Amino acid sequence: MHVVTLEASANDSRRAGAALAQGLEKTGLRHVLILSDGTQVNGSELVQGIAENLPSGVTVSGGLSGDGDRFERTFVLADGPPRQGTIAALALYGASLEIRSASLGGWDPFGPERIITRSEGNVLFELDGQSALGLYKRYLDEHADGLPATGLLFPLAVRSDQNDKPITHDPRHR
Repeated sequence: MHVVTLEASANDSRRAGAALAQGLEKTGLRHVLILSDGTQVNGSELVQGIAENLPSGVTVSGGLSGDGDRFERTFVLADGPPRQGTIAALALYGASLEIRSASLGGWDPFGPERIITRSEGNVLFELDGQSALGLYKRYLDEHADGLPATGLLFPLAVRSDQNDKPITHDPRHR
């Protein structure tokens, strides 16, 4: 077992993921468990940086820390006191180590499928040429007053192309 930590922000999450992966001993590496700040790190970019810098066959799991519906600050505890902006990687080694994982979302899609027409990184601005926030408000009706917290109850399902299986995106993560 080996632990690597570093500080990161949403703007350098891919670089941070690459640095984490590059800092791990590769011989015998089987799995990497990532724990990351959930408000200051772009999880999609972090995973890309990690995946691009690990040997084939090494699995990755983990998650982003959260603070419920507050969207203010989150912490990661690794090698010291809890800190904001921290990403920790726990590397697991050994030929006999067997890793299995599963996930279940439980969300049901509603509304028509739409096309993202404007975004920057993982920040969504428009769907079908309309304000994404405006569409959310229209669908949420009386729940719109509670945004962004009520958006957690209605995440977006996103896919890269028609043949991909949709993944659920939590609207609070930027």
